[in-house]
Order: sequence, then C-alpha cells, then structure tokens
Amino acid sequence: MHLNQLAYFVALAREQHFARAAEACFISQSTLSASIKKLESELGVELIHRSHAMEGITEQGHVVLKWAERILADHRSMVAELEYSQQHLTIPLRLSTVPTGLAIASQLVTTLRKTHPTVTVSVDSGSNDHILHGLRHRELDAGIILDLGAEDDLYTHRVAEDRYQLLASRELLDQYPHVVDLAQSPSPSICLSDLAHIPLAVLSPAMQARNMLDRAMARVGVELHPALETTTLPTLLAVATSTQFASLVPRSTLQEPSVTGPDAVILDLDPPVELPLALAYPATSPAPSVAALLANINRDELD
Repeated sequence: MHLNQLAYFVALAREQHFARAAEACFISQSTLSASIKKLESELGVELIHRSHAMEGITEQGHVVLKWAERILADHRSMVAELEYSQQHLTIPLRLSTVPTGLAIASQLVTTLRKTHPTVTVSVDSGSNDHILHGLRHRELDAGIILDLGAEDDLYTHRVAEDRYQLLASRELLDQYPHVVDLAQSPSPSICLSDLAHIPLAVLSPAMQARNMLDRAMARVGVELHPALETTTLPTLLAVATSTQFASLVPRSTLQEPSVTGPDAVILDLDPPVELPLALAYPATSPAPSVAALLANINRDELD
C-alpha cells in the first residue's frame, strides 16, 4: 500500500466523481480507477458503490477514509517537523480564514515569514463551517475562525478582538441627519437600532459574522433588512464608496487610508458588536508543527 493510493481515495471521496478526482490529483482517470481497485484488493473490501458511475462510499470505505485522512495528515506533519528541526520549513501551510479574519491572516503570515522565510502559505477564505470541516478532514493545517467556544477535537487560540464598524460616504450619511449628525459630534457613533433606517450592505446569512450581527440586533429589538448581501469583504468595501450603500465591516479591514478614500466616514456601533477571532488547528499529538508555529506568535506582534 502506498500513500498515493490513500491520497487518491481521499480525493475521490471528496469529489464524489472519478473525473474530478483524477483532475485534482493530476492523473488520468484510468490511473485513478486502477489505484482504487488495487487498494480494494489489498484491503479485501469494496470502498465505493459502483454501477455505471460512482454512487458513494461503502461502510467499509468510510472506515478506510477516516484512517487515510489521519495517515496522510500524520505523514505531512512528520515531514514538517523534520524540516522545522533543520530550520528549513518548506512544506506549504494550508490556512483558511473567515472573511472577517483576512487582515489577521495577513499579519500572521507576514510575522511567520520573518522567522521562517522558506515557508510557503496557501490562504483561502470561507465560512466557519467550511473551515471546521476542512480541519476535521485534515484538508487544512489551520484556520482563523470566529471564536464560538471550545471545540473538543480542535485546539483554539484567541488571536484578535475585532468589532464591526460602519463605513459610508459622507454624502450618503448627510441624507440621514436624524440617524447620525456628523456636524454635531467629533467622534460620532450610530445606534444599532438606527441601522434599520439606512441602506445597508452586509455579509450574507451563510457567514457566522452575520449571525453574530443578527443576534446583536435582536437584543435591541430590531430585525435587519439589508439592501445588499454578499459573502466577500471586498464587495462591501467597494459599494461603500458609492452613495447607495453603507457597509458593516470589521474594524481590522479599515486600517489603511487607501481602503476608505477621502470622503469616507467610519462610525462605531453602539453598543459594539464584537468579532472574536481564534486560530484553530487539529488537536493531535504531537501538534502539527506548521499550525503550532502560528499559535506561538505573540498577539502583541500583530498590533
């Protein structure tokens, strides 16, 4: 049995389609099929239901899948630990972050590269559920998630305390003087209840950060009816430059003046809506070296 056989089977289980799995593994479909059949022969069990096409994983296949994911992850961690012991970490770090954690992810990677310049990092963005699934199936080394409390099978390490702010053009807000009077206060804020009176752009309900916002709004007796919903922060930042929308975005995304523009107004929310961010990685022993490296970065270094 070879590691490649296990990797091909994991890919097939993930894609649920021979052609897509073969493409993901950069091999031909016939090579993939032969490898799966050889693995079944060596283990003495059928791993997939077959007819004219794949119809899913068998009960025995799910057992093998669980172990295959673990074996591949342990092999990867072993290679990473050996590289780390030689101060030459080259194995790619697979990191995923919720959209509200993109700024923190950038800071983590930049700080890590200062001490380990040979490390390469792959960063993508997704929902909390997407990241937790990737961590549990060993498809990710680490993830930045919204901290919702302890996860039994994951280590979590608080890395930032973010919060929502309102980003809008001055021209738009001037149309709603009953909501916020920019002329009367040097540091204006906006009440959560008043958000219902302006055209808002927010993250979609599929994102955990949106759920946190909805719960905060419910506590003050207001139901949100956004004018625009999206899964991406760049969209929120872009539409806030118009006079059509005011966007609710994490404070961490508004640190650079180039992001906001000269006519932009940034308002705190009253009461604040917190977005606690945590680094999460599989609770295995020994801990994966590449993930532990991120966890060991001092929060002070991210300021």
